[in-house]
Amino acid sequence: MRRAEPGGGARRGLLDALALVAADAATQRAWVERHRVGPDEIALLHDDHLHARLLDRLVAEGEVSARTLPVLRELDGVFAAMTAADDPARWSTGALADDPGWARARTLARRALAMEDRASDSPGDRATG
Repeated sequence: MRRAEPGGGARRGLLDALALVAADAATQRAWVERHRVGPDEIALLHDDHLHARLLDRLVAEGEVSARTLPVLRELDGVFAAMTAADDPARWSTGALADDPGWARARTLARRALAMEDRASDSPGDRATG
């Protein structure tokens, strides 16, 4: 039986962050403008939910499929590489549509969301109740 405590909220936060990363560039731009922040906030929001201990706990509690972990770690690596490049242009609203890093991040986030959607429907992958 699934507990309705920390894991569920952490899973929801992760999925919400992934949905924003997976969104098309126009949706991301609208989010950035609505919240009056830079595009880096999308990556930071995602980063808040990718701490190794949190992910390990979510997997252990059956809240996230272990099969999704490599995709999440690769997505984290994309944002880390974008940050390491020290190129402010990558964090502009225009880059949301044009930068290959943002395109790769979208692809990985969409893959992770699809994997988690399938995991939630597969008996034995996650505790249900």
